[in-house]
Amino acid sequence: MNLLKLTSGMLGLVLGFVCMVGMAQATPVVYGGTLGTTPVVIELDVQLDGRVESRYFVASERVTHHINGQRSKQGQLTLNIDVDALESDDEADVKPASSPVITLRPADNNGWQGEWRQGQGTPLAVELSQMVPIATAGLSPFMQSLYQLSPYDYLLRATAEPVMVKQGVVNGYNVEWWQEPNAKLSMFQLTSGYPAERLAALNAALRDSFWRTVLAVAQCEHSDDKVKISLLSANVISYVVSGDRSCGGAHDYMDVSPHILRVSDASELTLSDLMWVDESPVPDASAIPDDYLQETLPTWLAAQFARLYPEQTKVTDDESEDVCDYSSSEVWANAPWSLTSKGIYFQTMTPNLTSQCKGSGWEILPWDVVKQHPGRLKDLPLP
Repeated sequence: MNLLKLTSGMLGLVLGFVCMVGMAQATPVVYGGTLGTTPVVIELDVQLDGRVESRYFVASERVTHHINGQRSKQGQLTLNIDVDALESDDEADVKPASSPVITLRPADNNGWQGEWRQGQGTPLAVELSQMVPIATAGLSPFMQSLYQLSPYDYLLRATAEPVMVKQGVVNGYNVEWWQEPNAKLSMFQLTSGYPAERLAALNAALRDSFWRTVLAVAQCEHSDDKVKISLLSANVISYVVSGDRSCGGAHDYMDVSPHILRVSDASELTLSDLMWVDESPVPDASAIPDDYLQETLPTWLAAQFARLYPEQTKVTDDESEDVCDYSSSEVWANAPWSLTSKGIYFQTMTPNLTSQCKGSGWEILPWDVVKQHPGRLKDLPLP
């Protein structure tokens, strides 16, 4: 493997961090140091049971390599690196390479030291020190959000500052769309229509959602995720992140992830917050029984949509091997939902979740029906 040197800016950043951590940790910890003479950034996730799932990069590559291994009873880490992830296809075809192994032992000031070995090659010394928190006041809001979410990913993407790509007006609210240079996904930020404090909290939640999606998509071979705003109102905001993904499974699939935010505190809402079709009181979201989610609610939805849209619910795609049967509770149990000005939209998906049901778009439960079955937040004004 060719280990490339970090840029001088990253080198200064890495070497400016100091030591702080012990052998075992409950959450991932980021270290800066050297592999031979090459500066590296590594995140060690040492589980309490001794398992280690970690990753590292050198800045000139800006590519994450995953490592895993075990911590011994004496505190030594043995990490194995996936050699296939380090080589191009051409390099891998020339000759099989032995997998690199990193061994680390606790060092002074809660750091780590050890060596990298690969086959019969000369071992390289490894020296690591934990990175102290950086001052985020000078960072842009997007980069502050990324650092709070994942210091490792902030360092990895420090040179990929999101930029504004367009502006627009949605439901009378001014919005800006921001995109990271290395990602296809754009996320909106609100610039008017809400009190300043609420605007700040909502935008922070949107940035957090953006980065979580970007980091999840980075694990996939292919994705084309897009964000669509379905509702901006005085009390609730609704948007959907969706796209086709190929993440190493047997089949590609369509991922649809709706997000509904309460304007007053920027918290994520669940369907049971807004609508409940069983006996009262509404239980906590974590205590809702599976039979409600898999039987009671979807069966009720199937009946409502059959009454409201009799022609649409009779239609089936006879040419498809993955037919959407709107009379089946399964279709409605798996339907992601979002808010619109007309009601709650239930996005029906084919049973294998590879695509939307043919001709979908009509599956809106009107607000007057929703309001007859109030959820946990009975006092929340709905459109």
